[in-house]
Amino acid sequence: MNRFRQGKKGHPLAFFSCLGCKIEPGTATGSSEGCTGIFRQLSLAVKAPEGEGRLDEHEPKEEQIETDFRNGTITTVGILLAFSLGFITHWAANPLPWEIYHLAAVVPILIGIALQIRALRLLLDTTSLQRRVYERATRIFIAGLIFTACGVGLAMLLDFYDLSTKSAVPGA
Repeated sequence: MNRFRQGKKGHPLAFFSCLGCKIEPGTATGSSEGCTGIFRQLSLAVKAPEGEGRLDEHEPKEEQIETDFRNGTITTVGILLAFSLGFITHWAANPLPWEIYHLAAVVPILIGIALQIRALRLLLDTTSLQRRVYERATRIFIAGLIFTACGVGLAMLLDFYDLSTKSAVPGA
């Protein structure tokens, strides 16, 4: 597996040396047996072709969020996902028999839970420190929360309807 990234044709190359093996800086050959895969970037100050800047100018850094902020968001998403899973589990154990119209509430809850799981997976990835990825995960989570809340509200209305029709006052 090639562990070295090469610059575009005509651009200065970004050279790497591995901290865990005997590969020399600036080469893409050598023995990497026992390599830990930890790289240190060594950039060469090579003049770029006319009208073009350095290689790192072509790859602007994306705005990053702080890890403490992301960790708090991960905690919030995890807790609310646990509540959503707990609700669907509790509702499945409800003593009232299920009817086909209960699917109108189950489907949005399950879609919402799936979206929350997707958001949690995105937030657990290290790329979620990029503001773009973090905001996308947050939007997915909010959509999942809205689906789940709509499904829970519908489930409560359906249960209330079931209880009201089955527990009518005798003789009325």
